[in-house]
Amino acid sequence: MNGFGQFVQGWHVFYATIAASAATLVGLLFVSMALNVGMFAGTDNIGLKKLANQTLLNFLYAIVFSLIS
Repeated sequence: MNGFGQFVQGWHVFYATIAASAATLVGLLFVSMALNVGMFAGTDNIGLKKLANQTLLNFLYAIVFSLIS
């Protein structure tokens, strides 16, 4: 194994932990949105919808980057 492969191997546990944490938080986000579906159904809370969407994307980015590394 080359030097870069050995370096990345040392960070494997960190990236696995980040991926697991982000996946858990995505699940909790879905549960919270499902319990409060009335808040997201109307056009009143556009800011809340944008916040939930951005949060979901940030967690998904963390999962994808952790799985790629």
